[in-house]
Amino acid sequence: MSSKERPTLGGTRIKTRKRNIAAPLDPAAFADAVVQIYLDNAGDLELIAKSLESADLNFSRYGDTFFEVVFTGGRTQPGTTKPDEGERHPYSIIDYSCSPWSFLRKMRGRSWQFSQHLLSPRSYQRGKVEENLLDFFPSAKRSPEGFSEHFTKEGLVPLVEYNEKKIFEVKLKDMKSALTTQITEEVDISEVIETVKQRVKDAKLPDIEVVRILWDVIMDAVQWSGKNQQQNANAALRQVKTWATLLNTFCTNGKLELELMYKVQMQCYEDAKLMKLFPEIVRSLYDQDVLAEDTILHWFRKGTNPKGRQTFVKALESFVNWLEEAEEEE
Repeated sequence: MSSKERPTLGGTRIKTRKRNIAAPLDPAAFADAVVQIYLDNAGDLELIAKSLESADLNFSRYGDTFFEVVFTGGRTQPGTTKPDEGERHPYSIIDYSCSPWSFLRKMRGRSWQFSQHLLSPRSYQRGKVEENLLDFFPSAKRSPEGFSEHFTKEGLVPLVEYNEKKIFEVKLKDMKSALTTQITEEVDISEVIETVKQRVKDAKLPDIEVVRILWDVIMDAVQWSGKNQQQNANAALRQVKTWATLLNTFCTNGKLELELMYKVQMQCYEDAKLMKLFPEIVRSLYDQDVLAEDTILHWFRKGTNPKGRQTFVKALESFVNWLEEAEEEE
């Protein structure tokens, strides 16, 4: 009885997939290592910098911990400068006689580069903490004024300017959201005007920004038709007529009226369905006494915004001719 050979696998080698085993985070050990370097070198920044550069420390993984140790001397409880568990050193920026920049500038290599990156406004943005910078301050000093005063004194003016810009953007966003809700719900126009006045007073918003926001929220509330140009025109003109009093209340001089014209120009240039509506919207704003004759003529003759200007000037030409003839008759 013949025996059959058992089949074997040949020519193919089965590889075992290796698993990436991530080491658990250990910020406490990292902090203790940095603190020990400070203590070993008795606060000598040159020696500390050299030791940090030669040490096998993972700055990219424990960047926030390194930031804490350099600034406060060790790990801290969230939102305070109170010490957390672990060793501390007495040579922190908070207790040091010089500013953070001059302190950190003495460092070299990876530690300095990472510190510089941490202090840049771009890093705050990438870290998604740009709207929460005050959370890093002790609760008793957590105010925009306290933030500006502290970092201006320390020579970090760009950080102060960045934070003020973010606060300003948040105020604009909040105002726009509140007005969008009111206009969409067709709240009485007197109530909307009071809302704007109160927001402007509380946030100290520039008049030009107010005009821009008003036009945005008024047009955002329009129910646009996909392809019917006449329906879009009717909807836009109806919206202008409905909210003309609101625009009139805050377009109080020629400069603001001109800014409104530029805003209309930009929207019509960027939105294909509104491209041909520019002269009709301008005419409607004129009829509702939002735009004065002088403002329209100034835009036509000396307007500086180039976006679609040639097209819009040509489209508005017949209306401008009518204005000029009326001006000559008067």
